[in-house]
Amino acid sequence: MQTLLDQAPDAMAVLDGEGRLILAGAALALASGRPACELAGLQVGELGLFGEEAQRVTQAAQRAALDRQARNLDLASGLCVRFVPDVASPATAPQVWMLMQDHRGFHALEAELRAREREFRTLAVGAGPNMLSFGRFQNAEGIAAGVA
Repeated sequence: MQTLLDQAPDAMAVLDGEGRLILAGAALALASGRPACELAGLQVGELGLFGEEAQRVTQAAQRAALDRQARNLDLASGLCVRFVPDVASPATAPQVWMLMQDHRGFHALEAELRAREREFRTLAVGAGPNMLSFGRFQNAEGIAAGVA
């Protein structure tokens, strides 16, 4: 199981029912700035990755274990954390898989794309009816003022 966690491109871990780390992958260790062997036993909220939302993250892990239902958290920091209960673990000792993805880069790219689109629309509206674009069927479509 450790090999699976270490080979994953995203930060992954296995937690107990209280939200304490049992196993941690290499990407999670890298994100936390500590060796994976030092992470065992820590509450997920103690990783130093979640700031003011640490308690919310720990509670979501505990609820996933208790309810045996997956939980998704999109944090204000841009991190996305998913807790998935291990249905093969006994109800008396539940385990939860944690997957963490950093979407901060995606959010920055999305903002940049929106800014470029606004610039293009400003240019297209200012160019008037003489500007042409090619649609997906390769037919010329006029872009005129007021057409979005």
